[in-house]
Amino acid sequence: ILKCLRLLALNPSFLVVELGRHPLVREDKQSREILDEVKDYLLVPNLERSTQPPFSAELRHCGDLPCLIYAIGGASSDAEGNVLSKCEVYDPARRKWSQAEPLPTVRKEFGAAVFNGKIYVFGGHCEPENILNTVDMYDYVPGVWTSVTPMPTARFSVSVAAVNDRLYVCGGENGAMLGIVEVFCPENNCWEPGVPMLTPRSRAAIGVLGGCLY
Repeated sequence: ILKCLRLLALNPSFLVVELGRHPLVREDKQSREILDEVKDYLLVPNLERSTQPPFSAELRHCGDLPCLIYAIGGASSDAEGNVLSKCEVYDPARRKWSQAEPLPTVRKEFGAAVFNGKIYVFGGHCEPENILNTVDMYDYVPGVWTSVTPMPTARFSVSVAAVNDRLYVCGGENGAMLGIVEVFCPENNCWEPGVPMLTPRSRAAIGVLGGCLY
């Protein structure tokens, strides 16, 4: 476990008092050696340290996906409350915001999910009487949006989650509360009917556990 931790980010007193005195660490030679390497490194003045820490705990990085946070669409916070197509990106490592390509369609109260490194947004509306069934997909590698096959039912305030190789778009409303479930297959760019929810609802929490949708 110690090899998987960013030990240099921990408070030195925690390393010595808590980890160093823990029975599991004290009884294991390899664990003691890891902590000793970290403590030795921290004792060396900054100017004398090597650029690479000498101990064996490897730094971990995101693999195929960037560690970024996307703020997409919605409505402005001013009195007019204009519906937006903006796509803004926050990089936690650099603590900076940047602009990405805007949505093809202004929209708010849409559903969104990430699948295979792509962001999908479903439905929403730009005016109370203009409810959308359009679906847009953002691919971060070229940084562009692409429209895919629209939902069979126009609606907003849907709940979306990925299970296996499908995206489930549940509930929402379009003048009435809905219990329908429509299932999108990204590989084939097509829709399938899902089993309706027992209770119509919108703005619902949704989660996946053990391959099941809740």
